[in-house]
Amino acid sequence: MPAGMGCQTLRTLPMMVSQAPVLTAPGFLAMMEEVEAGRVEAIVIKDMSRLGRDYLKVGQVMEVLRQRGVRLIAINDGVDSLTGTVIYGYLWDEKREHWLVDEEAAEVVRRIFSLTLEGYGPYQIACKLSADRIEIPVVHLARFNEVVNHSKPVKDPYGWGSSTIVNILKKREYLGHTINFKTRKHFKDKKSHYVSEDEWTIFENTHEAIIDQQTFDLVQKIRSNVRRYPNGWAKPGTDPV
Repeated sequence: MPAGMGCQTLRTLPMMVSQAPVLTAPGFLAMMEEVEAGRVEAIVIKDMSRLGRDYLKVGQVMEVLRQRGVRLIAINDGVDSLTGTVIYGYLWDEKREHWLVDEEAAEVVRRIFSLTLEGYGPYQIACKLSADRIEIPVVHLARFNEVVNHSKPVKDPYGWGSSTIVNILKKREYLGHTINFKTRKHFKDKKSHYVSEDEWTIFENTHEAIIDQQTFDLVQKIRSNVRRYPNGWAKPGTDPV
């Protein structure tokens, strides 16, 4: 969809030619020339596979689109780069092109990592945050209209759980990186499934970091040396936490 001040013009570019690589097809190359020239506002495709199956190269294309402010919509996959949600600790800028640090939430993220380094487990950390009446991520983000399901009721706005803490501790986005292709639709059931980390596409330093690399690595090392209990994590030989 070329950019323009008046009426928007839709243009169809054929990219699938037999089994030829999509990213080298004439139609795709013509489209990227339009993107580089600043004449495209949005690209609409049937699904992400239309861009190709080399996920590293597709990720590079998505990064170019992000840098140029081009909206990408994949209809069957439900992907819309404009309406993508940020993770807890960040907020969109006014143009919804870049993540900005949300200091209120970022301080909570830093505290979670710090408490982990001090030896507290997810269950203990969750109890501390609940006792301090810290809003859970979905409630905090709702204040900025950044939640997926606004209509879903929240029983306890301060009810932190172990799983939420664990998810925060795993996110490489807090290092300032953009992570693509964490999930992929399976051809059998057409549902999205998580893939292994070695299949992710990671773009470093795309936004301001909240957690430094050393702290993140130490926390991952701690997490790799603990056992899961019904109410949290504990180091081998210690009481559940």
